[in-house]
This record gives sequence, structure tokens and C-alpha cells, in this order.
Amino acid sequence: MALAAAKRPAATVRDDQYIYTKSQGSAAELGVQFNDPAELAKREGAVRSEQWDSVDGKRSGLRKGVAVDDPDKKMTMAMYGTGYLTFRQLQALPTDPDALLKRLYSDTRMGPDRRLEIALENIGAIIDNATLLPDLSAGLYRAMAELPGAQVVDHVKDAAGREGIGLTFKDAPEGSTWVFDSSSLVYLGTTRIALRIGVADKKGEAPVSSS
Repeated sequence: MALAAAKRPAATVRDDQYIYTKSQGSAAELGVQFNDPAELAKREGAVRSEQWDSVDGKRSGLRKGVAVDDPDKKMTMAMYGTGYLTFRQLQALPTDPDALLKRLYSDTRMGPDRRLEIALENIGAIIDNATLLPDLSAGLYRAMAELPGAQVVDHVKDAAGREGIGLTFKDAPEGSTWVFDSSSLVYLGTTRIALRIGVADKKGEAPVSSS
């Protein structure tokens, strides 16, 4: 997975652009709320979400959601501030697996179980957008392989039903299985969220191509 990631070209991204993320999963997993979120949250694959995040974090973003089985049920919300790492901040992260692993652990004073939990949370926060940065993706996958209980599993599916190879961890929380295409080893998302990502020129417009 790391070797395949390192061979892919890096995305050229300007400060005035947006990182575009298209996700599919349950309403609860994606945090999409309609008039009746409780009902939607019961169904896997019930929602598609599109999100535009400012590359440098200096402009507001946008998020849209639509119910898969009921396209009339929609949500649109502006996003202010950055409760996430911006793309520019991701570019500043170390790509060396050992250095990155220290950042993932965040606080070495905690016990092994809590350290792993924090590492998995931090992976979840950066792995999606890291697909646009081959060196960071490669370093991240190598760092993940060093985490305790790392396991590769066959025949897993992301939330859109795309089958691939899974990377998970023993005793990890439910949903902490990352899915990669069996042939290309491109990152697809998780067993609970399917993902496509790209770079958009404007909020509200999808990029011409996305991975």
C-alpha cells in the first residue's frame, strides 16, 4: 500500500482552491441531520455528503448532504473556522514513519490502549486528505503497520459496497477498518464510509476528476 501510494503523482493545489470530499455512509456516521435524523441513522449507506474545505483555512467551507433513497431530503450548511488540519498543515507533517508515529501517539504518557485509541483517531483525521500527498500517505501507511495489532484482511467492503483489502487493528473500535482497492491499492474509505476526494476551484462545484 505504501509503495503504491508513493508512486502516485502529488496534487498541485493553490491556496484559493478547496479540498473536495464526497462521502457515503449512515447519517449518524457522517453527522448529517435532516428533519428526521434518527430514522436515517438506522440505515447504512443512507446519505451522500459533499464537502469543500479551504486549502489554507482562511475561507469558509461548505457541506451538502442528500438522502440516497429520498433525494428531496437535503441539507446545506456553511462551515466557518477550522476544526480540522488544513491541507497546508498536512503538507507540513513529517513523512518519515517513525516521526509520524510519534505525532500520531500525541501523548506518550498514556497507557497502551489509550495511546492506540488516540493514534487511530489521529489517523482518521488525516488519512482522507493525505491521499493527495503521496509521500505523506506512504509514510502514514508504514506508520500504521507499526501500530500494535495491525492486521491485513481480505474481502472487505467500504460503505458503498466496493470490495477491497482491509487494514485494521486487533481490539480496535468498530469501523476502524480502512479499505483499499484490491488491484490498485488506492484508499477507498472505511467499512462505514466510502470516499472520493479531489481539488475544486469553487465551493459547490465538484472537481473534474477525483480519486
